[in-house]
Amino acid sequence: PKTLSAATNASVSIVVTTSGVSLFDGSKQLSHLGSDAMGFEPTCAAISPDGSAVAIGSPGGKIYAYERTGDTLSPANEGKPLERHTADVTQLAYSPDGAILASGDAKREVVMWDAAKLELKQTRMVYHTARITAMAWSPDSTRCDASAARSRCTSPGRAATSAR
Repeated sequence: PKTLSAATNASVSIVVTTSGVSLFDGSKQLSHLGSDAMGFEPTCAAISPDGSAVAIGSPGGKIYAYERTGDTLSPANEGKPLERHTADVTQLAYSPDGAILASGDAKREVVMWDAAKLELKQTRMVYHTARITAMAWSPDSTRCDASAARSRCTSPGRAATSAR
């Protein structure tokens, strides 16, 4: 697998492989979206805490939103991708309250999206010197940390550095 994301308030999870994205409930596969059907090979994915929404990253910087109804995933936002990144989306993470989707890319950018409206919320949040390789939220949904291989991280307004 390329990526695994589990809903914190539901028993479902998403697994990304080169062949597509699979939805699981425990060890039972509920559905599969193939790369051919999606029209791209997914780079990463995240499932919302309640398991109702899935975001799938793609090469070229697009994020596709899906709604989960029972065992199936259906395109949200009329199938239109979220567009802001100019490089492959490498990481996705929903905030614990499900309100914000964070995305990171191969060109070191982190972007925040309003998860309900599927609209851009905030950009220029953090700057790394390498591709984003991991993202994690604080339990209270107030902070999202991103890391990159061999990177120094700086946030606008303060010189916070972190050697990774």
